[in-house]
Amino acid sequence: MLVGESLTASGSYAMLSVALSPCLQLLSDSLVNATAQYVSAAAKDYIPSWIYDLPEAEQQLKIDMIHAYGSPNVFSAFEPHVTLAVDSANTTELAAVVAANPPGQEVVSPILDVGFGSVGPYGSVLQNQDVLPPVTIFPSSSSAS
Repeated sequence: MLVGESLTASGSYAMLSVALSPCLQLLSDSLVNATAQYVSAAAKDYIPSWIYDLPEAEQQLKIDMIHAYGSPNVFSAFEPHVTLAVDSANTTELAAVVAANPPGQEVVSPILDVGFGSVGPYGSVLQNQDVLPPVTIFPSSSSAS
C-alpha cells in the first residue's frame, strides 16, 4: 500500500510524496540491482541541470548515483512519489492548485483514464509516444458517482 504524505509543486511538476516503507525500499533496491546491467552509457553520463541547484554534498551523491546506476534517486537517495501533473506552460497555475491543497488535507479526484507511455533514456514519459491509448475507467461522468 502506498501512503501519500504531501503534495508539492516543483517547476512544471506536481507530485505526491509517498511514505518510504521498508518493503518499498527493498522493491526499489531489488529493481535497481536487477536492471543496472541494462542501463545505457548515455544515461550514466547525463546529469540533469536541476542537480546543480542542490547543496554540494547532495549534488555529489546524486552525480555518483547517476554514474553508477543511471538515476540520481536510487538506494539512499530514493524518494518515492507519484507524479500527478506536468504542465510547463502554466507553472504558476500548477503551483496555485498545489498551494490550495495544504498538507494534511485529503486530495480527492476520481481517476477517469489510465494511460501507458514509453519513457526516454532518462525516465521521462515521451510526448505522443503512448504504447496504448488511455483506457477509460468510467464511460460517462454519471457512472463515476
